[in-house]
Order: sequence, then C-alpha cells, then structure tokens
Amino acid sequence: MKKTYTPKKLTIEYIRASTTHAVAKTLEVKGGIPPIFTCYGRDHIVNLVASQLADDEVKDQFVSTLRHICIAEDAFAAVLVLESWISLACTEKTGIRPSLASDRQEFVVVQIEFPGNQGEMNQYPIIRDANGKPSLGACIISQPIKDCTGRFANFMPATPPTEGERIIAQSLAQRNMQLMKVYPAKGN
Repeated sequence: MKKTYTPKKLTIEYIRASTTHAVAKTLEVKGGIPPIFTCYGRDHIVNLVASQLADDEVKDQFVSTLRHICIAEDAFAAVLVLESWISLACTEKTGIRPSLASDRQEFVVVQIEFPGNQGEMNQYPIIRDANGKPSLGACIISQPIKDCTGRFANFMPATPPTEGERIIAQSLAQRNMQLMKVYPAKGN
C-alpha cells in the first residue's frame, strides 16, 4: 500500500530531527554535505541536490530556482542545508575567503521555513577526529528565520500562489534546473 503524504502533520520538530539525522548520516558516509533543498509541497516532496555553487551567479540562479519550486508546489515548508565556513580573520579588508582561511571553522546550516516568515536557522559544527573523519556536532546557534537575511533566506512566498503563478513558477524552475544541471534527487 502506498504511503499517503500529509503535509499538515509535519512539525518543525519532526523536520529538524529528520533533517539533522539525514545530514549526520550523509556527512559520515560521504565526508561532506552538498547543497540540499527539500520542498514539502501541497501534493508531494521535492528534493534537489546541487553538486556545487561555484560563484555568485550560480548561487543566485539556485536560489531563484528554489523560490520558484516553493511557489510551483504551493509549499507547506522548505528546508535548505548548506555546508559553510566561518573565519574571524576574514573581512572585506583582508580579501581572504572563509574557506581558505587558516582559522576556518566548518559548519552545516539547516534552514527550515514555513509560510508567514516562520521557522528557524540552525548551525551545527563539523567535528573531525584525529584521522579527519567528520561528524555532526550539536547545534550551537539557533535563531528564528524572521531574523535571517541574505541570499539564502525567504524561499517561501509571502502569500499563497494562484494557479497561474504556480504554472509560471513550475516552468521557470524546470528551465533553471536544466541550465544549472540540477535535477530532482532519485526517488521523487
């Protein structure tokens, strides 16, 4: 018997727990986390995995695609998982990228959004053992999504989309995914 998808039963606690479990397992098996996006839509779940986000143009196109998917799917919730680096030595003056700084710290960011600018953004440190094998640490930063700004924020539409908006967004998302060579994850 096919399992019925019921988005109204999803809670932030369930999404947080299932996402961090999957992230920890992926980190353990693959040694890193690619950009992962999950859209809990009206009728089904859409998962996307990007190989890398090489530059600002690709990042902007990726984010645009995610926003289009949320509109096209009339999303109940959206989750973005990214690996990031933080460095105290990096500033605009030094010109050093955090990923190249000697004092960099690796984190996984798990951002969960619901309609109405609700949700949370959590940061988990990546802890490496003596052999360099990574594992996911406990959440050290958690903040409401309404306090988050920047490129990787506000995926959910401010108001429920019309059927026409959903059709246009679906077309734009498909076109962007083909240009970026980003495709739905297997099983969707």
